[in-house]
Amino acid sequence: MDELRAKAGTLKDTIEDVSDEIKVMASDTPNLDVFNDVIGISGDALSAYSSIIAKVTGDEESLKKAISTVMAVQTTANLLTKVTNALQSSSSIMLKTRAI
Repeated sequence: MDELRAKAGTLKDTIEDVSDEIKVMASDTPNLDVFNDVIGISGDALSAYSSIIAKVTGDEESLKKAISTVMAVQTTANLLTKVTNALQSSSSIMLKTRAI
């Protein structure tokens, strides 16, 4: 029974991996998706780096500037995500545009 559960778990993991790959490959905006991911990761990395440096040095002014920069990066990433979602062929904007 344990062997069967282990095989079923492995199969479920494989199915989920393939499903995720299908979603990526089916995207109408693959380049924007990658760009959005890079922007998001960059913002998180900048946030972590800035927070660590500010804590180590005790420089609160630098921390404030870093937080402002991170907020700008994250806001940009959110905007790009919304634009990307709007450009998907199944979005309400695209469906309405095709209906015209």
